[in-house]
Amino acid sequence: MAEFLNSCPNCKSNIGRVVERFSDRNEYYYIAECANEKCLSTFINPVLSELESAKLYNTDFEDFKFPTKSEIEQKISAHGFIADLVSGYLTKKSTILDFGCGLGYGLASLKRSGFNTIGIDSSTERIKIANKISESDIFLSLSNIDKRNKAAGVILWHVLEHIPFPKNFLIELKPFLTKDAHIFIQVPSYEFASQFKSNFRKSELYTDVHVNYFTRYNLTKVLQMAGFTVIDTIIDENLFFITVIGRLTSE
Repeated sequence: MAEFLNSCPNCKSNIGRVVERFSDRNEYYYIAECANEKCLSTFINPVLSELESAKLYNTDFEDFKFPTKSEIEQKISAHGFIADLVSGYLTKKSTILDFGCGLGYGLASLKRSGFNTIGIDSSTERIKIANKISESDIFLSLSNIDKRNKAAGVILWHVLEHIPFPKNFLIELKPFLTKDAHIFIQVPSYEFASQFKSNFRKSELYTDVHVNYFTRYNLTKVLQMAGFTVIDTIIDENLFFITVIGRLTSE
């Protein structure tokens, strides 16, 4: 069941204007904006429960066929850009937490580049596959991870748009990170909403499992509210994505 939000999921201010409306799976959803100009979080309303989102995530996996060795190598190679990005900020042998690691291609690329890797995914079936592909320790939730093994970097690659309360989620990550940890985030950019529509990619942005609609401004604000400092922002004008690199703010 979808649940209506009565306030901003990040700063708890009143909900301001409705930006637009769309339909998915025969249901209508509003995209609303926080009334607080220092936040301007933009989010879906109503929002699917975490249980419903998990069901949809697992349903998408039903027709999966295990890739061939050649396909695995191609996928790992294609994910090399993540390892290249992380290498620009962190030294080899640093521990990297890939939250929402999927089938583990990113983990495998990081491991081959000399990083220690930990993964989290909400699908037990995906974890089984990712274990074979990445040869990494992968868990169902943060509660399964030993806090003494803190990560110097955390990857949220097309994950944060699916998290109902992103500020709270980012705060929950912090006990598992070193005091100067970096965070690497990529999300679809709501600033390119018209381009998603005109390039026949509307369904890649407008979906009921995307509960947050990020711009450079509101993504930066969420990170700041959670205790991170943004150190770089990359805009992909071809794929319409935002990539943000941040660091834990010194207390």
